[in-house]
Amino acid sequence: MKCYHIDNADMLLTILQHCHSVSSVKIWFWSSSFAGEVLKMLKQMNIKMRCLDLYPYRAEEALDEAFAAFPDLTGMTMRPHGQDYFWSGLDLTSFPRFGKMDTLMLDGFNIHPDVFLPESLTTLEWLNRSGHFLVVMPKLKSLVNLEYLMLGHAEFSNSEEFDAFLTTISSENLPRLQYLVSY
Repeated sequence: MKCYHIDNADMLLTILQHCHSVSSVKIWFWSSSFAGEVLKMLKQMNIKMRCLDLYPYRAEEALDEAFAAFPDLTGMTMRPHGQDYFWSGLDLTSFPRFGKMDTLMLDGFNIHPDVFLPESLTTLEWLNRSGHFLVVMPKLKSLVNLEYLMLGHAEFSNSEEFDAFLTTISSENLPRLQYLVSY
């Protein structure tokens, strides 16, 4: 793996001329407009990728830009960069309807109650240190294709919450679930 510091758009386009298919693209950004410009260049150069990794430095996720450029994206990792959102999490108030997304890894995001995750997901990893697990639990029921679920820092305050979780992940709701990982 090589990392390059790119000073301008022309440098990025020159590098992209030598890449056609990559495993993942990682973008660290301050503004969604910057991430959007990078994504437009990736699309312009017809780059094929398995996973897009977005690392915002502040409360801008660039999800709309990612969806506009790559609506058929199959994998995504999102993690706020830096310490500002490490404990409190970054609010995720919307999520585009990526129809082919099968893998989603969210670390340090608080998923808003109105957000729907792609039903096509087979793998979901959700790590959150702020204790918002109960907001995510109802979303799991719609993920009928889910095979792998990893939860980080998910705590239950009483046995009723744990029982509700067991009902949520039961074979009636998640018939394909094979792997449950928690830490």
